[in-house]
Amino acid sequence: MVSIFVSAAAGLDALEAWSDDCGVRRRRWPDPQPARDILVLGTAGMCDCGVTIGSAPPARRARGHEERTVRELRKRGWSEAKIARSLAQGMEARQRREDRKQAMAVARVEEWVTFLKGAPTHARVRAIGLFYREDGRMLSAKFLKDARRERIALGTLEPLTLARLDEGVLYEFAAEG
Repeated sequence: MVSIFVSAAAGLDALEAWSDDCGVRRRRWPDPQPARDILVLGTAGMCDCGVTIGSAPPARRARGHEERTVRELRKRGWSEAKIARSLAQGMEARQRREDRKQAMAVARVEEWVTFLKGAPTHARVRAIGLFYREDGRMLSAKFLKDARRERIALGTLEPLTLARLDEGVLYEFAAEG
């Protein structure tokens, strides 16, 4: 579930219309707002299934697995050249899978980048916030109070940034100037 949050002074009608134009379709959430000065917009449907915010694979490898594999292959009598070739092929295959996942994640957040970059102008605010969770929970007073916060300049926002966001963090995208 992706929650968008803005100050209560935001032009919500214009922001909802902008979300429709961008294809992200956000609506005012009817439940009680998490704070008096903050308004939350959520999905117009039941969930945000298929949204790829935060879905890009992390850029890391498991070193311990590779060392175990080398030991096992040596026990089987493989030559060092054959082991090296096998490890290289495995690494290339993993990299191709990660690249494919990342490309899919990035391609499906383009509309969100457009929405977030244009939202301050359309809603007449200096910043717009984003919060997502995989368990389907919207932004609440507890998360607003306790969640880690990060501020990102809208001018630097790119699809890969959205694809790599962390779950449960309050992100504030601020316009420069």
